[in-house]
Amino acid sequence: MLTPHEGEARRLLDTHCNMSARFEVVKLLHEKYMATAVLKGPGSLIYDGNCTAINRSGTAAMASAGMGDVLSGMIAALIAQGLAPSIAAQLAVYIHGLAAQIAAKDGAKGLLASDLFVYIRRLLG
Repeated sequence: MLTPHEGEARRLLDTHCNMSARFEVVKLLHEKYMATAVLKGPGSLIYDGNCTAINRSGTAAMASAGMGDVLSGMIAALIAQGLAPSIAAQLAVYIHGLAAQIAAKDGAKGLLASDLFVYIRRLLG
């Protein structure tokens, strides 16, 4: 499982490929590392070798340190509970983004990763 944002993807692929071609980038990540790839950003993409899922939840307030760590932990927890990696990634990316949207509506402007915990818990409870 890979969960890079565009800058990290550029380094993982060791290329200066056009990051506006996000569908190609997520496929290249999968092909190079033979793993489900999540290309984070507005409209995060999840590619498992068969299909590409597009996530529409989230907010720009998520651009802060630790957000990817929370997401990776959520994906790992779902896989540990028996979900297939692609399904776990899609579900975690959606809940992660939705939690941030709710937090932002509640007045949080610049989110810390830890701000999402209460909302993730409510969504999963």
